[in-house]
Amino acid sequence: MPDLYATTVRRGSSGGPQAELGGSSALYNRKPCTRLLAFPQSIAAPRAWRAPSRLADEVDSRMTLKAAIKTLIYRSGLLPAWHRWRARSTLTVAIFHRVLPRGGPRWEQAEPAYTISERVFVECLEFFRRYYTVVSLDDVLAARQGLRPLPPRALLITFDDGWLDNLEVALPSLQRAGLPAVVFAATEPLADPAPSWWQDTLVRCLWQKRASHEELWRLATGTNRSPEAAPPNDLHRLLMRFAALDPETRRELLAGFTRGDDESQRVMLAPSQLTELTAAGVAIGCHGATHLPLPLLADQAADLKQSRHALAGWLPAGHTGLNSVAFPHGRYDGATLTAARNCGFALMFTIDPCVNDSPAGRPASDVLGRIGITESGITGPDGRLQPGKLAMRLFVRPIERLDESSGGTRTVS
Repeated sequence: MPDLYATTVRRGSSGGPQAELGGSSALYNRKPCTRLLAFPQSIAAPRAWRAPSRLADEVDSRMTLKAAIKTLIYRSGLLPAWHRWRARSTLTVAIFHRVLPRGGPRWEQAEPAYTISERVFVECLEFFRRYYTVVSLDDVLAARQGLRPLPPRALLITFDDGWLDNLEVALPSLQRAGLPAVVFAATEPLADPAPSWWQDTLVRCLWQKRASHEELWRLATGTNRSPEAAPPNDLHRLLMRFAALDPETRRELLAGFTRGDDESQRVMLAPSQLTELTAAGVAIGCHGATHLPLPLLADQAADLKQSRHALAGWLPAGHTGLNSVAFPHGRYDGATLTAARNCGFALMFTIDPCVNDSPAGRPASDVLGRIGITESGITGPDGRLQPGKLAMRLFVRPIERLDESSGGTRTVS
C-alpha cells in the first residue's frame, strides 16, 4: 500500500563548510519530515494583524489542538496498528545524550536540547518495550553480516559523547528494564582529567546567553590577529576555532563565563568506568577522538584511528563495539564514509532522522539513521511522557536506505 508519510531526503549542495575548506564532497544535509497533519484554513492561515495577547492565545490553541490530534490518533489504535505492519522489517535507532534527575545543579547546567529527565527516560523505555523489540549492538552487527536476522520492529538504544550520567543514572534504569544499549564515546574528553569538558562549557555559554557567538569568536581569534568576521551562528566553526587554541589558553578564556558554576564535579566518564558499562551489557562504540565535525578536519581517518586505538586500550580484548562509529555532531560527507570504511568500521551511525530498511531482518546499508529523543518534543505541560507524541516522532519517519552503492539515499516507504 502507498505510504502517505514518506518523504524523500536529498543530499545538500556542494556549498557550506566543506566547500569553504576546498573539499569536493557535499555534506549530507537533510530536510525535516513533511508535515503530517493539515489544519483547517481558519486555523492555519495567518492574518494581517492580531493583538499580542490574542496571538498568544491562538498559538496555545494550535499547539493544544495539534497535541490533541496526535493523542487521538494514537489512542484510537490506528497508528500503533499501522506501525506494527509498516515497521516489521526495519531497524529504528534512538539517540539520547544525558539522563539526569530533574532539579539540582547538574540538571540546571545541562543543555535542555540534549538532556532528558530520569522519569521520562524510564517512560521511554516502557514505550520501547511495548512497541519494539530492543536489540543490542552485537545483534545489529550480526544481522548486517548475515549471521542472524533482526526480529520484527527492532530498536537500538544509543547514547552519544560518554557522559558520566549514562553510567550513574541511565544504566540502572536500563538494568531494571532488562534492555541493552550502546554508548558512543569521544575519547579525548574521557582521557582529560579536568572535571569539565570545554565543549560543554562553550555550548553552555551560548544557550544560557552568557556570551554571544560573535563575542566568543573574537576571544578565540585574539586581539593581535587580523580581524576576521565571525560566521553567523556556526557552532561547528566556533568549536574548530577554540580547538585550535592550546588547552590552557582555552581554559582561561572560558573561565570568565563560568563563575558560579559547579565545575568541580566531573561530567564525563573516566576510561576506567567503561568496563563497568560493558560488564552490564552496554556496548561502547567510537565517537571520534576530538568530538569535532569530521568533515572540517584535515585528516578524518587520523581522528577515527586515534579514537579506536584509545578505546581498544580501555576495553576488554575483542570488544565488538569498536566496529561501529557515530559521527560527532552528525556531520559527515563522502570522504567521511570512505575514511570510516577504510578504518574497518562495519556500521556508521548518523543523525539522519529516518527508520532503517532491513529486509528479511538484515540492515540494507552500513550507514544507519538515528532519531533524536528530546524531552520538550515528547512531554506534556506536566512534564510526563505523552505516548502519542513519541509515537508520532518514531512511527511516521521515512523508511530509508542511506548511502546505497548507487551513491544516494533511497526512500523505501
